Amino acid sequence: MEKIKLFHEFIAINETTFSRIAQTMKGLVESIDTVGIMTAENPMGEKMPPEYNKYMLSELKRILRDNNYGFHEVMGKYGNIENSLIIPNISKNFMISLCEKFDQESIIWGEKIEDNKMRFHYIEQDGTVIESIDEVFIGEEAQKRDDFFTWVQTRKFYIPFFQQKDKPKEKKTFFKPRVYQRNVKHSKDIFNFED
Repeated sequence: MEKIKLFHEFIAINETTFSRIAQTMKGLVESIDTVGIMTAENPMGEKMPPEYNKYMLSELKRILRDNNYGFHEVMGKYGNIENSLIIPNISKNFMISLCEKFDQESIIWGEKIEDNKMRFHYIEQDGTVIESIDEVFIGEEAQKRDDFFTWVQTRKFYIPFFQQKDKPKEKKTFFKPRVYQRNVKHSKDIFNFED
């Protein structure tokens, strides 16, 4: 009986976490004006050993904590399955700096716009905004996806980047400040991995 009670408590906590993230992604949390999504794993999409990925993700978390940012741990599948973070109230320039520091191809950054909605930007490492979109899908349609989604426990959501083929791509470049005390540039040499 105690195991059943613990299981129900676990489910309730997970639903609360997903609900909070879903509200954040929809722009419904009054205290959250921006949100970033990124990983530190598999730099430039190159599959790396689990030990390397674990270390790099822990470094990203350390940097966020050192700069007083909270985060939610999630999973993402954008080709590779990766551990990712959702980071509330983070600036675009700081996200771009992290993208460069952890040698990622891109990040997603969202900002609250009118009517308590979020506008999400797919931003490459050099700061170029490739696409901006005002939608996030949560629910049955998201659950059916097998790639290009983020999930919390068993619940998925996705931002439909690159779905509108006729829409011209927006290109903007932003200033990228350097803000770190120590360099964690990604290299297999950190763990002396062989190719």
